[in-house]
Amino acid sequence: MVPSPTYRSSRDFEHTPLRIGVFDSGVGGLTVLDRLLDRLPPAEYFYLGDTLLMPYGLRPLDELKYRLLQILDWFQREHQPDLVVVACNTASATLPILPELPYRGHQIDRLAVVDTIHPICSHLGGLEQPFERVGLMATPSTIHSRRYNELMHQWSSKTRLRAIPCLGLASAIEHGQTHTPGFMSLLEGYVKPLANWNAQGIILGCTHYPHIRPQIERILKTPGPLILDPAECVAAVVAAHFGLTEEPSTGGASEPGRRPPRRVHCMVTGSADAFLTSLKRLAIQDLLLNAVENVHIRHQ
Repeated sequence: MVPSPTYRSSRDFEHTPLRIGVFDSGVGGLTVLDRLLDRLPPAEYFYLGDTLLMPYGLRPLDELKYRLLQILDWFQREHQPDLVVVACNTASATLPILPELPYRGHQIDRLAVVDTIHPICSHLGGLEQPFERVGLMATPSTIHSRRYNELMHQWSSKTRLRAIPCLGLASAIEHGQTHTPGFMSLLEGYVKPLANWNAQGIILGCTHYPHIRPQIERILKTPGPLILDPAECVAAVVAAHFGLTEEPSTGGASEPGRRPPRRVHCMVTGSADAFLTSLKRLAIQDLLLNAVENVHIRHQ
C-alpha cells in the first residue's frame, strides 16, 4: 500500500487533544497505535492489552462479543474517549456489518468505534482496478466468522479471497518465539500457498502479524504479492471521523522522534511484567512513554 498521508484540521488539537482508546488481546494492537501516532495530530491514547484472555483467536465469537461490550463500557467509564479502535481482527468480527462505502465507523452506545476489518475491505472495494486474487492470513476464529468474505463480496465482488488460518502465529509473536527454525517453517506453511496461488495482495488479518512483516517478505518471491496492513486504512478512517483533511505525503512514515506530542497510557489485564518483556523482545518498548499499569475488567 502507498504511504498514508498525515492529516490536518481547523480544530486546535494542541489545546484540546483527542482522547483515543485502542485495545487488543496483547501487543498486536500496538501496530495500529503506531500508525495512529504517525498520522494523527496530538492526542491522548489509552492502550489496553487484554492479556488475561490472550489469544482471542481461539475463543468463541459469542464470548468475544460480550467481552467487547465489557471493554467498551470500561473505556467509557474510566477514560471517556472520543473514539475507540478495536485493534483486533477477531474482536472486530463480532461487530455488525455496515454496508456503507466508504466505511466511517460504528456507533455503539453513543461511543464511536472503528474496527480493523471494515477499513481494509472498504479500501479494496474502492480501488479503480480491484485485485482479482487476495490472500488473507488470520486467526482461525476470524476466518470462521467469514466477515472478510462477506465484506469483500459486498464491496469488491470481482475479487477472489483465499483465507489461511494461521494457528499459533499470534501466540508465538506475543511470547517472542519468532526467530527459531520451527517458527519459520510454520510461517512458510501459511505464506507459500498464497504466493503459489498468485495472490496479488495478502491481508495481514491479525494485528500481531505486522510485527513479523520482514520474515513474511523474506518468504515471498520478488516481485511478490503486495502486503496489505489494515492499520494504514484504520488510521485513515479515524482521521475521516474527526474531519481531518489530507496533507501531501512525504513518501514514508514519520520518524519516531518527529511525531507530534502525545501521551500514551498503557494498561493490561494480565501481567504487566510479561507484557513489558514482550515489548522488549519485539524492540518496541520506546513506543510507550509511561509505565504499564495492571487493570481489572471483570470477565464472566
